[in-house]
Amino acid sequence: KNNGEIKLFYPASLYTHKNHILLSKINDYLIKKNCKIYLTINENEFHSVNKKMLIFLGKIEFNQVIEIYNEVDALLFLSEKESYGLPLIESMFMGLQIICPDLDYSKELCGNEAIYFKNLDSNSLENSIEELINRISSKKTPNWEEQLSKIETDWDNVAEKFIN
Repeated sequence: KNNGEIKLFYPASLYTHKNHILLSKINDYLIKKNCKIYLTINENEFHSVNKKMLIFLGKIEFNQVIEIYNEVDALLFLSEKESYGLPLIESMFMGLQIICPDLDYSKELCGNEAIYFKNLDSNSLENSIEELINRISSKKTPNWEEQLSKIETDWDNVAEKFIN
């Protein structure tokens, strides 16, 4: 949908466990594959040798998040740990491909449909992006139906489960 350009979205603040630093390790690969990553941080916050393929949006409003989900090919989620992983769920509801670390929280939420990489491993992340490119080329779309059926859609129920 993006004329040969791969667009990924990583909506996360710049905390250490969010692993933005992994992006600086794959920058040459991103250039070679014409892959851009939209980030919800400011450019002056992120220290990388080359920021050519990174698009810095800063803090955005929720309606902008939906617009970006409609523009991109996949969610890129690099976080080492999560209490809930809302962007993963939002992306499933939007029918997007998801690339995320092979960790308990992401496996629990995404099941077998996500594209997983070894946490903190830049080569594994590049391989996951290759898998995404192959899925896009073959027009393979994720089926999130099973995973979404496990997710509460009522925030009162979610809050009650957290409290319990």
